[in-house]
Amino acid sequence: MATVIGQRPMLPAKLEPIIPQGRIERACPTEQVCTEREWYARLDADCPSTDDGFAKFRGIATGMMAERELVQFAREGRLTVDLARAADDVLAGIRLGQFPPDRVTEVRASMVAQIRRWQTNFPPVDGDRDWMEVE
Repeated sequence: MATVIGQRPMLPAKLEPIIPQGRIERACPTEQVCTEREWYARLDADCPSTDDGFAKFRGIATGMMAERELVQFAREGRLTVDLARAADDVLAGIRLGQFPPDRVTEVRASMVAQIRRWQTNFPPVDGDRDWMEVE
């Protein structure tokens, strides 16, 4: 179930190319750090996790759900009402092996709460930009 926020925006006839992050990183020699993300990953690689990766997992899952919401808004002009089902869809596509079911439930509840809070402030006040028009 979803709610319609506006008219379906029209997508431009020619989309800009998107270069995947991994391709950018492979284009750089191994001794050179190409992006900040890669630099941080190398710096953090030897540090043990203090929470077994829970915060990172929660952030990645919530980010995936937020990205799906933005793509859906761009394509259809609407946001999802049933966020619990959307969270389940995202979690179904992620390997959950190391996390016990109670921690996964905690992630799911956090995802729904954060995205719901984001939806209440959407579209953001962004100067003269009209979020109902996709350019």
